[in-house]
Amino acid sequence: VGLATRNGPSCVDVFLEHAGLPDGAFSPILTRDSGLPNKPDPAPVLRCCSDWGLEPSSVLMVGDHVDDILCGRAAGSLTAAMLWPGAVPGEDEADRERMEVLAKRDKANKALAEAADFTLSSLEALKRLLGP
Repeated sequence: VGLATRNGPSCVDVFLEHAGLPDGAFSPILTRDSGLPNKPDPAPVLRCCSDWGLEPSSVLMVGDHVDDILCGRAAGSLTAAMLWPGAVPGEDEADRERMEVLAKRDKANKALAEAADFTLSSLEALKRLLGP
């Protein structure tokens, strides 16, 4: 499994630490410092495929942003959109603000779902998609 992000290496380190993932969980790890064009350019997927010795049509690009999906499509890969979770709002002012955030997420989720080959709502759904 590769990781391609617009974040820098220090953000990736924090993510890996908080997620409890071991060194080597992702290979390659491509950050904004990797010298490749940013997504939606297909370069990150093509680099992963080159490192793995695989054709782009044999890999799945999973992302939570339309640029991730466009990157995968441009490379010739199948794509899966990891949709943003919603929340159950209450009735106070903070919840009204949260509703505005959720409305933006709904719009982003719709764009993601329309662009991708598959939509996912969890890592469990990804495991089911990939099969045994």
